[in-house]
Amino acid sequence: MKTYRILMSRTYNTSIEMNFPDDGRDHMKKINECIELGDENIWDLIAEKELEQMDISNDSWEISEINNNTRTGALSPDTGPF
Repeated sequence: MKTYRILMSRTYNTSIEMNFPDDGRDHMKKINECIELGDENIWDLIAEKELEQMDISNDSWEISEINNNTRTGALSPDTGPF
């Protein structure tokens, strides 16, 4: 059996809109914090919008055979985990 890895490279942009009350708080800072901290609610919304809006402008791929006998990691035993 042979195993292949396919690496897809795609370029696309996604936008989402969020509504907040005009109450003087720094909503942009809060949104940024949620994105950086991996808040599930905002990332779920982004993922949903990505699927809706995905209009790929650049599509390329690379296919490589995975050699199951190849050791991955450091090449020298004195620098690697073995």
